[in-house]
Amino acid sequence: MLAGFIRRYCLPLLLLVALVITLVVPVQAADDTDALRTVPFDRSTEKVYTRAELNEGRRLFNRTCGQCHLAGQTYTNPDVSLSLEALTYATPPRDTVVSIIDYLNEPTAYDGFESLLEYHPNTQLTSEFPKMKFIDNRDMELMAAHILNQAKVIPGWGGSKSEAHDIRNTDLLP
Repeated sequence: MLAGFIRRYCLPLLLLVALVITLVVPVQAADDTDALRTVPFDRSTEKVYTRAELNEGRRLFNRTCGQCHLAGQTYTNPDVSLSLEALTYATPPRDTVVSIIDYLNEPTAYDGFESLLEYHPNTQLTSEFPKMKFIDNRDMELMAAHILNQAKVIPGWGGSKSEAHDIRNTDLLP
């Protein structure tokens, strides 16, 4: 009698619950990943990038920028990081995709006063920075999206070299 009750009522109920969980949970997870893949495009709009776009941005970033900005850490002078805080307080702010593209086209010092064309890779002096020779606007957009995405989702990403080598800074430990 108990076995009949379980087969008749409990088993179908468990199957229904499993079906609902299977259908609903991925939708909620997709919403979460959309939120994680959304970055500021310009001062007034945000843009959701696909995983493939962010992966391509990471590949381009590692190939083009990774020598000096390993995992977003800055290992050159000036020691300005790619953290969201540092990007936000730069002059002009570099915390959107468009502003990072502007920087890659015409880099300036953190305070915005001095041109860094001769010191930082850019699209104007490709003879001096050959890795930038074949980087187009779409590539720069994907690299910028990668930078902003990593700064958003990975605590400690984009710190400065002094932060990276400070043994008291436990935020950067895995």
